[in-house]
Order: sequence, then C-alpha cells, then structure tokens
Amino acid sequence: MIEQRVEAEARISAAAEARAGDLRIVSLGLTKFPDSIGSLRELTKLEAQRNRVATLPGSFTDLAGLTELYLDHNRLATLPESFGRLNRLTRLYLNHNRLTALPEHFGDLTGLVTLQLGSNDLTELPESLGGLSALDTLGLGFNQLSRLPEWIRGLPNLTELYLGGNRIAELPDWLGSLTGLTTLSLYCNGLTELPDSLCDLTGLTALSLYGNQLTRLPERIGRLRALTQLYVHDNRLDELPESLAELENLEILHVYDNRLTEQPRLPSGIKTLHMHRNRF
Repeated sequence: MIEQRVEAEARISAAAEARAGDLRIVSLGLTKFPDSIGSLRELTKLEAQRNRVATLPGSFTDLAGLTELYLDHNRLATLPESFGRLNRLTRLYLNHNRLTALPEHFGDLTGLVTLQLGSNDLTELPESLGGLSALDTLGLGFNQLSRLPEWIRGLPNLTELYLGGNRIAELPDWLGSLTGLTTLSLYCNGLTELPDSLCDLTGLTALSLYGNQLTRLPERIGRLRALTQLYVHDNRLDELPESLAELENLEILHVYDNRLTEQPRLPSGIKTLHMHRNRF
C-alpha cells in the first residue's frame, strides 16, 4: 500500500513539475488521494479508476480546471459539498461506487455533457440536476431509484438515458416529451406496462425493456421508425402489436423468454432475431 501511495505521489509531483494537463493514477490500490493533488491547477483530465478511495480530500475541489474526471470503481460514499466548484467538467464518471446521495450544489456543474452514476446506492437525486442543460448522456443504471425524476424532462439536449437495474414500477406520461432521445434503457425494473407516450420518442434507435413484467407493448410502437435495436426479452408478452412490422429500420429484435403463442409478423430487414422459449 505504501508503494502505491509513493507511486501516486511521484506521478502527482511529475505532473506538477511538467504542468501537465493529464494525470493517470489507475489501479494503484489507493485508499485516499494525497492532499498534494489539489496543487495541480493545470490539470484538465484525471483518471483515477479502480482504486479504493472512500472520500475525497478537501483540496480536491481546487482542481477547478478539470474538464474530465474518471472515478469509477472506487468506494466513494459521499462527495464534498463543494464538489460543484468543479464547474468546468464536461465528463464525469462515478460508476461503481457507494454513493447514497449527491450534494445539492451538484447542479452547479452546468457544463456537463456526460454524467455516469451507475452502480451506486442512490435512492433520490437533487432537483438541481435539472439545471444541467448541456447534458447529452445520463447514466443512472443499477441504483435504488423508484421513480423517474421529473427534472429529467427539462434536459433539452438529452439523447442517451440509462435507467436499467432500478426499482421503477411505473413511467410518467411526460416520458414522451424527451423527443431528443436516441437511446433509452429501462431493463430490469418492475415495469408492468408502458405509457402510450413512449411512442412519441420517434428518434429512438435503441430501446431496452427486457427483464420487466410487461404483458403488452403499446399499439403505436410502429411509430418508432428509427429503431434499429429492440430488446423486450424476459417479460410476459403474449402477443406483439401488428404495427411492429412497420419498424422498417429494425435490425436486432430479442423477444425470447416471453409467452407468445404464435409467430408475429415482423419487419423484413431484421438481421438478428431471438424468439426462443416462447409458446409456439
């Protein structure tokens, strides 16, 4: 452990001397970051994945020039209240930590384009995240969320939304207002039905709904003409809408492990089709 810490200190020292913009301290077994990390005022990219860091030092938010921060696969349970000071960030990766909440001022990170918070223990998210108007990609998969936060509807540039592996049993009608979405993942939740407004997301190219308890798909699903990938396996579907055949760009369709009793009419362009373990 001492060796890894010495190695990290050496890399930080070298980065400070060179006034480097990038620092990589990945897989060093670190349990905490040296306080000296806050001296790297020129730093724009920090890669510190796959360590054992549980807390960030107070000096961490002195890294005001950061635009990319990768802290995946650590043991972070909290973030400093001052985390919002890192307001030049455009990409932030915090997957596979132990976060149970985010600071209220997290919404001050208004430059974020990509925010990945998957595989934590989040049950709620601060309303201030609704101010992240530049956000393009939002990853919230494998947390403990029981509902779709309403502030998401106010993110005008959102194109990719990942919510798989939560506890969401119902989707709001306003989901259909997220018309910029191209990718929507809602697999492995507790969904039993889908709002008809889902079919207003006509820009979707990939839709993942597997591992729920769905008994039907919306009749208007044929409106999603841009879809190339549809994953609805491992549900309770006993039939598919006739309009499914209108998905002219669909290339991948997974409907196995359902309760279909007859072969549905399908789009002609499908390249990968998995329909096994049904009842026909």
